[in-house]
Formats: sequence, C-alpha cells, structure tokens
Amino acid sequence: MAFELFHSPTAPIWTIWQHWFASDAVGIITVAPLVIGLAKALREPPPRNEIIEGVAALAASAVINAIIVLLPAEPWETVLPAALMFPILLWLAARCQPVFAAAAAFVASLTIVWTMTFGIGHFADPAIPIGDRILSAQAAILGITLKAYVLAALFAEKRHHEAVLEESEARLQEALTVGAVMAFEWDPCNGLSQRSENAAADPGL
Repeated sequence: MAFELFHSPTAPIWTIWQHWFASDAVGIITVAPLVIGLAKALREPPPRNEIIEGVAALAASAVINAIIVLLPAEPWETVLPAALMFPILLWLAARCQPVFAAAAAFVASLTIVWTMTFGIGHFADPAIPIGDRILSAQAAILGITLKAYVLAALFAEKRHHEAVLEESEARLQEALTVGAVMAFEWDPCNGLSQRSENAAADPGL
C-alpha cells in the first residue's frame, strides 16, 4: 500500500518508509498465521464436512467483500468491512479450525489492498490524502485480522477443553470398568442422582 506514496513527489521520505514498514508488519500479521494454519491442516486434515462448511463460509465472505467494494464511497465505509465480516468470522471460528478464520481475514485484507491499488471505493477517494487512506486501510486490515484471530483462539481453546474433558471422562469410565467399581452421585437438594456407565451393566442394580 505504501508504494502509492512513491508516486507522490511531495511525500516526505520518512513518511514513505514509515508507511512501508507498517504495511510490512500488517502483512506479516495477516499472512503468517494463515501459512502456519495451512501447514497444520496438511498434517492433520479437518473432517470433510468441516472443509465444506469452511469453504462455504469463505465464499460468503468473498461475496460480502464484493458488496463492500460496490457500495458508494461514504465516510462510514471505513468501519463497514469489520461490521459485515463479524458474523462470517464468528461462524468460521465457532465451527471450523482457526485456519479458515485466518483465510477469511486474508481475503478481506486482499480486497482492501486491491480496491486501494486499483482506485475503487473509499480507500481510493482522491479527496482524502493518500497518507490518511493508507492509514485507514491498515487500520481496517488490522481490525479484521485481530478480530478473526481472537475469535479463532477463543473457540479453539473451548474445543481443546471439551476434548480434554471427554478424554478424562473416558479414562474414568475405563478405570471404573476395569476395577469393577461403580460411582454414584446424589444431590439432596433436588433428589437427582447419577451413576457411572458401568453401573447400568450390573444386573443386580
């Protein structure tokens, strides 16, 4: 994005390099997790239904990005991408591996850069100074990307805890079965009781 400033003879060299390094940093933040996620997905491929759902969500995000691009240039359009992308990012984070949320953030970032490069939409409005447009584009990319990563991390942690609890429960049931021990739990407040799975297999109960 900062390459645009090289075509401006009045842009100070410090401003050019400042935007250039900021753009590189935003690019690394956007691309690195996607590459890491793709490498992990190649080692441990997700289930087929998750792949189908993730691809469908990515297609929906591409459609939303196209709608954003075609909207008229208005001041509120700087926050519109983040607002419209939130449901898609939430869907991907809750239902799929983090790589899909990273891919959606990458698609949105690529769209912002593309519209700015080819002079489409708010980020190419000549009435706004080029430096402000670059800063606005960087902020939009960073906002969408961090939102995607935070959601993906939260739901990934939730899935990890659920998997640990399921594994712990399975080990407990296996230990009870091997040891021929049954576990019971009774709540005196409501009178409800629970018993281990192997208790149901005992004909004496």
